[in-house]
Amino acid sequence: EADKKMKKMKEECDELHKEVIQRKAEVNAMKEDISSKQKLMLIDKKEVEKLLEDQDSLKDELVKILGVPVQLKKEAEKINQKKIDAEKKNEDLNNQMQELNSTLNDIDKGTEKILQEREDVMKELDGKRALLESKEQECAALARLLEIGREKQLAILVERDSLNHKLNERIFEKKQQQETLIHMQVEKDKELRNLKKMELQLKMIYESLQQEKSQHKTLKLEAEAIPKINGVLLERRRELQKEIEMKKRCLAEQVMSSSFSY
Repeated sequence: EADKKMKKMKEECDELHKEVIQRKAEVNAMKEDISSKQKLMLIDKKEVEKLLEDQDSLKDELVKILGVPVQLKKEAEKINQKKIDAEKKNEDLNNQMQELNSTLNDIDKGTEKILQEREDVMKELDGKRALLESKEQECAALARLLEIGREKQLAILVERDSLNHKLNERIFEKKQQQETLIHMQVEKDKELRNLKKMELQLKMIYESLQQEKSQHKTLKLEAEAIPKINGVLLERRRELQKEIEMKKRCLAEQVMSSSFSY
């Protein structure tokens, strides 16, 4: 809009400039016309002065010769008429000169007004031009800020892509960790179940051991109560002791294997 207004104002200034040139040409033409009319007035004035001189000479001749013929009187009347016509012509020329001077003054005033308007338009145009320059500078600053914003946006997008990549890696790692934890939890639950089974087996072994101990104690008491001379019973005692020893070794092996498994 500022460019359009500047263009319009420039066109108006050009039109005013053309009008001023035209008015100056008219003024110059009027001046030339006035100059030519002044020259004509000078010529007429010279003719009038010459006619007045002729009139004076004729008057002198009339004074010298009394009883001038009618022809001389007519010539005097013609000269007087020429004088009157010359005076009227001179008066008309003076009136035209005044009118031309008035017109010239009006033209000068119009020219001054046009020049003042042109100066005002040029001042307004300078103001608009300065405003346009400030707007252009503001637009350039905004363009620089926009470019900086775009660069920041690009950097943010790159950083966001990097963060998304890292986040995806972290999510993948976390997923693997969760899967590992789930697997470990499954293994742990399995181990706990096995541990419970082993604890139950150990408890059963301990109970069996207690029963074996109780049985061994009972057998020992019974063996001690049997007379030593009874060889059959002694042999039976030895077999029972061997059996007890074997059961102890089996029990010890089961306990050790249970301990290692745990």
